[in-house]
Amino acid sequence: MIKPTLTDIQSKSEMKKPFTIPSVEIARRQLSIQKALQVNRIDGLFIVQRVDLFYFTGTAQNGFLFMPAQGEPLLFIKRYWPRARQESPHTILDKVKPGITVGELFQISVETAESLGYTVPYLGPPGYKVAFIGHGVGLELIEPPVIANNKDDRLEPGMTLALEPKMVFHNEFAAGVESVFLVTDQGARLISQVPAEVFIC
Repeated sequence: MIKPTLTDIQSKSEMKKPFTIPSVEIARRQLSIQKALQVNRIDGLFIVQRVDLFYFTGTAQNGFLFMPAQGEPLLFIKRYWPRARQESPHTILDKVKPGITVGELFQISVETAESLGYTVPYLGPPGYKVAFIGHGVGLELIEPPVIANNKDDRLEPGMTLALEPKMVFHNEFAAGVESVFLVTDQGARLISQVPAEVFIC
Protein backbone atom coordinates (compact mmCIF):
# COMPACT_ATOMS: atom_id res chain seq x y z
CA MET A 1 0.00 0.00 0.00
CA ILE A 2 1.00 3.62 -0.44
CA LYS A 3 2.14 5.30 2.74
CA PRO A 4 0.63 8.76 2.24
CA THR A 5 1.86 11.86 4.01
CA LEU A 6 0.01 15.09 4.70
CA THR A 7 1.82 16.71 1.79
CA ASP A 8 0.14 14.24 -0.58
CA ILE A 9 -3.24 15.86 0.12
CA GLN A 10 -2.25 19.32 -1.05
CA SER A 11 0.44 18.34 -3.55
CA LYS A 12 0.81 21.14 -6.10
CA SER A 13 1.68 18.68 -8.87
CA GLU A 14 -1.47 16.67 -8.17
CA MET A 15 -3.69 19.75 -8.02
CA LYS A 16 -2.47 20.74 -11.49
CA LYS A 17 -3.45 17.35 -12.96
CA PRO A 18 -7.02 17.29 -14.32
CA PHE A 19 -9.39 14.50 -13.28
CA THR A 20 -7.00 12.83 -10.85
CA ILE A 21 -7.65 11.40 -7.41
CA PRO A 22 -5.12 12.27 -4.67
CA SER A 23 -2.90 9.31 -3.77
CA VAL A 24 -3.95 9.56 -0.12
CA GLU A 25 -7.56 8.89 -1.15
CA ILE A 26 -6.53 5.96 -3.36
CA ALA A 27 -4.63 4.52 -0.39
CA ARG A 28 -7.68 4.93 1.88
CA ARG A 29 -9.93 3.09 -0.56
CA GLN A 30 -7.45 0.27 -1.08
CA LEU A 31 -6.90 -0.15 2.65
CA SER A 32 -10.65 -0.34 3.18
CA ILE A 33 -11.14 -3.16 0.67
CA GLN A 34 -8.07 -5.01 1.98
CA LYS A 35 -9.50 -4.96 5.50
CA ALA A 36 -12.74 -6.43 4.12
CA LEU A 37 -10.75 -9.17 2.36
CA GLN A 38 -8.93 -10.03 5.57
CA VAL A 39 -12.13 -10.13 7.61
CA ASN A 40 -13.70 -12.51 5.09
CA ARG A 41 -10.50 -14.58 4.74
CA ILE A 42 -10.18 -13.87 1.03
CA ASP A 43 -6.62 -13.92 -0.35
CA GLY A 44 -7.21 -11.30 -3.03
CA LEU A 45 -9.37 -10.19 -5.92
CA PHE A 46 -9.11 -9.14 -9.54
CA ILE A 47 -10.82 -5.88 -10.46
CA VAL A 48 -11.63 -5.65 -14.16
CA GLN A 49 -14.67 -3.37 -14.40
CA ARG A 50 -13.53 0.08 -15.50
CA VAL A 51 -15.66 1.93 -12.93
CA ASP A 52 -14.21 -0.18 -10.12
CA LEU A 53 -10.73 0.12 -11.61
CA PHE A 54 -11.03 3.90 -11.58
CA TYR A 55 -12.33 3.91 -7.99
CA PHE A 56 -9.39 1.90 -6.65
CA THR A 57 -6.53 3.21 -8.84
CA GLY A 58 -7.52 6.60 -10.22
CA THR A 59 -7.11 5.50 -13.84
CA ALA A 60 -9.83 4.52 -16.30
CA GLN A 61 -7.43 2.80 -18.68
CA ASN A 62 -8.29 -0.70 -19.92
CA GLY A 63 -6.63 -3.28 -17.71
CA PHE A 64 -7.08 -4.99 -14.38
CA LEU A 65 -5.96 -4.62 -10.79
CA PHE A 66 -4.94 -7.48 -8.53
CA MET A 67 -5.66 -6.52 -4.93
CA PRO A 68 -4.09 -8.88 -2.36
CA ALA A 69 -5.46 -9.00 1.16
CA GLN A 70 -2.03 -7.83 2.29
CA GLY A 71 0.73 -6.15 0.35
CA GLU A 72 0.92 -3.78 -2.60
CA PRO A 73 -1.62 -4.05 -5.44
CA LEU A 74 -0.48 -4.76 -9.00
CA LEU A 75 -1.97 -2.78 -11.87
CA PHE A 76 -1.77 -4.06 -15.46
CA ILE A 77 -2.63 -1.56 -18.18
CA LYS A 78 -3.56 -2.37 -21.77
CA ARG A 79 -3.63 1.01 -23.46
CA TYR A 80 -2.15 4.50 -23.08
CA TRP A 81 0.74 4.03 -20.64
CA PRO A 82 1.80 7.68 -20.10
CA ARG A 83 -1.73 8.59 -19.01
CA ALA A 84 -1.89 5.60 -16.68
CA ARG A 85 1.44 6.58 -15.14
CA GLN A 86 0.10 10.07 -14.51
CA GLU A 87 -3.22 8.93 -13.09
CA SER A 88 -2.27 5.99 -10.90
CA PRO A 89 0.44 5.31 -8.30
CA HIS A 90 0.60 1.59 -9.22
CA THR A 91 2.25 0.47 -12.48
CA ILE A 92 4.20 -2.75 -12.74
CA LEU A 93 6.11 -1.91 -15.94
CA ASP A 94 7.53 1.27 -14.41
CA LYS A 95 10.63 -0.77 -13.55
CA VAL A 96 11.42 -1.31 -17.24
CA LYS A 97 13.92 1.21 -18.59
CA PRO A 98 16.92 1.29 -20.93
CA GLY A 99 20.05 0.07 -19.21
CA ILE A 100 18.42 -2.27 -16.69
CA THR A 101 19.57 -5.88 -17.05
CA VAL A 102 17.16 -8.74 -17.68
CA GLY A 103 18.54 -10.31 -14.50
CA GLU A 104 17.50 -7.26 -12.51
CA LEU A 105 14.04 -7.42 -14.08
CA PHE A 106 13.76 -11.08 -13.07
CA GLN A 107 14.80 -10.26 -9.51
CA ILE A 108 12.24 -7.46 -9.30
CA SER A 109 9.51 -9.94 -10.25
CA VAL A 110 10.64 -12.40 -7.57
CA GLU A 111 10.78 -9.67 -4.91
CA THR A 112 7.31 -8.49 -5.91
CA ALA A 113 5.93 -12.03 -5.56
CA GLU A 114 7.63 -12.36 -2.17
CA SER A 115 6.21 -9.04 -0.96
CA LEU A 116 2.71 -10.26 -1.88
CA GLY A 117 3.17 -13.55 -0.04
CA TYR A 118 3.40 -15.72 -3.18
CA THR A 119 6.96 -17.07 -2.89
CA VAL A 120 5.83 -20.71 -3.07
CA PRO A 121 3.46 -20.62 -6.09
CA TYR A 122 5.39 -18.06 -8.13
CA LEU A 123 6.91 -19.63 -11.28
CA GLY A 124 5.78 -23.11 -10.24
CA PRO A 125 5.88 -25.42 -7.23
CA PRO A 126 9.15 -26.00 -5.33
CA GLY A 127 11.47 -28.21 -7.33
CA TYR A 128 9.67 -27.46 -10.61
CA LYS A 129 9.97 -23.69 -10.92
CA VAL A 130 10.70 -22.28 -14.37
CA ALA A 131 13.94 -20.34 -14.59
CA PHE A 132 12.74 -17.36 -16.62
CA ILE A 133 9.86 -14.88 -16.85
CA GLY A 134 10.15 -13.76 -20.45
CA HIS A 135 12.13 -13.47 -23.64
CA GLY A 136 12.77 -11.38 -26.70
CA VAL A 137 10.37 -11.34 -29.65
CA GLY A 138 11.49 -10.66 -33.22
CA LEU A 139 11.61 -12.59 -36.48
CA GLU A 140 11.17 -15.67 -34.33
CA LEU A 141 8.54 -15.97 -31.61
CA ILE A 142 11.21 -16.66 -28.99
CA GLU A 143 14.56 -14.88 -29.26
CA PRO A 144 17.29 -13.63 -26.93
CA PRO A 145 17.53 -12.13 -24.46
CA VAL A 146 15.93 -14.49 -21.98
CA ILE A 147 14.66 -12.68 -18.87
CA ALA A 148 16.23 -14.89 -16.23
CA ASN A 149 18.21 -14.64 -13.03
CA ASN A 150 21.85 -13.50 -13.24
CA LYS A 151 21.62 -12.64 -16.96
CA ASP A 152 23.48 -9.43 -17.76
CA ASP A 153 21.87 -8.49 -21.10
CA ARG A 154 20.79 -4.85 -20.87
CA LEU A 155 17.53 -3.49 -22.24
CA GLU A 156 17.86 -1.03 -25.10
CA PRO A 157 15.29 1.21 -26.82
CA GLY A 158 13.62 -0.66 -29.68
CA MET A 159 13.76 -4.09 -28.05
CA THR A 160 10.49 -6.04 -28.04
CA LEU A 161 10.02 -8.57 -25.26
CA ALA A 162 7.35 -10.82 -23.80
CA LEU A 163 6.78 -11.04 -20.05
CA GLU A 164 5.14 -14.28 -18.96
CA PRO A 165 5.13 -14.66 -15.15
CA LYS A 166 2.94 -17.40 -13.77
CA MET A 167 1.53 -18.82 -10.54
CA VAL A 168 0.94 -22.52 -9.85
CA PHE A 169 -1.23 -23.35 -6.84
CA HIS A 170 -0.73 -27.02 -6.01
CA ASN A 171 -3.84 -29.17 -6.60
CA GLU A 172 -5.84 -26.02 -7.39
CA PHE A 173 -5.01 -24.07 -10.55
CA ALA A 174 -2.33 -22.33 -12.57
CA ALA A 175 -2.52 -18.76 -13.85
CA GLY A 176 -0.35 -16.73 -16.18
CA VAL A 177 -0.48 -13.48 -18.10
CA GLU A 178 1.78 -12.89 -21.11
CA SER A 179 2.27 -9.33 -22.27
CA VAL A 180 4.43 -7.99 -25.10
CA PHE A 181 6.08 -4.63 -24.56
CA LEU A 182 8.43 -2.31 -26.39
CA VAL A 183 11.41 -0.72 -24.66
CA THR A 184 11.36 3.01 -25.37
CA ASP A 185 13.76 5.83 -24.53
CA GLN A 186 11.66 6.62 -21.44
CA GLY A 187 10.66 3.12 -20.29
CA ALA A 188 8.16 0.63 -21.71
CA ARG A 189 5.08 0.67 -23.93
CA LEU A 190 2.63 -2.22 -23.75
CA ILE A 191 1.75 -3.39 -27.26
CA SER A 192 -0.31 -6.53 -26.55
CA GLN A 193 -3.76 -6.38 -28.13
CA VAL A 194 -5.41 -9.17 -26.12
CA PRO A 195 -7.52 -7.73 -23.27
CA ALA A 196 -5.66 -7.86 -19.95
CA GLU A 197 -8.27 -10.05 -18.30
CA VAL A 198 -8.36 -13.36 -16.47
CA PHE A 199 -9.50 -16.20 -18.74
CA ILE A 200 -10.73 -19.50 -17.29
CA CYS A 201 -9.90 -22.46 -19.58
